[in-house]
Amino acid sequence: MADVFIEAFIKDFNNKTKAQNTERTNIISDIDASNKRYQNTLLKNADGEMADDDFHEVK
Repeated sequence: MADVFIEAFIKDFNNKTKAQNTERTNIISDIDASNKRYQNTLLKNADGEMADDDFHEVK
C-alpha cells in the first residue's frame, strides 16, 4: 500500500512541477517581450523618432 501512495505522490509532484515550469517559461517570455518593446521605444526616443511625451506614455 505504501508503494502505491509513494508512486501517486511522485506522479502528482512531477505533474505540478511541469505545470509550474511551463508557467515560469511563459512569464519569462512575457518579460522578455516587454523588455524588448521598452528597449525599442528607448532607442526610438534617443534617435528622435519618438517624442518625449509619447515615450513617457509608452514607458
